[in-house]
Amino acid sequence: MRQDDLKVLEKSPCFSKSALRQLHKGKAVSLDRDIQNWTKKRTLIPLKRGLYTLGTFVDREKNPDQFLEYVANRLVWPSYLSCDYVLQKYGLLTEAIF
Repeated sequence: MRQDDLKVLEKSPCFSKSALRQLHKGKAVSLDRDIQNWTKKRTLIPLKRGLYTLGTFVDREKNPDQFLEYVANRLVWPSYLSCDYVLQKYGLLTEAIF
């Protein structure tokens, strides 16, 4: 599988290894090797085991906070944004929360 074949996934914020497997025409061993090479080149960014995003997608992202919230939701599901987080995000709290 060539790096150009990943252009199909450019619109997707994150995708699984099974999506890569569907695009890959070789053996599973060569897919794993391709994933390792793309990770080293920062073409693919691993979010967790079996879940990836493209480096170009992260670089083009206009709203990184919204992307991080989406990725956090995908990493730990079900998840939610706490009331304190949202209030601090919009500058309605007088104290910092951690």
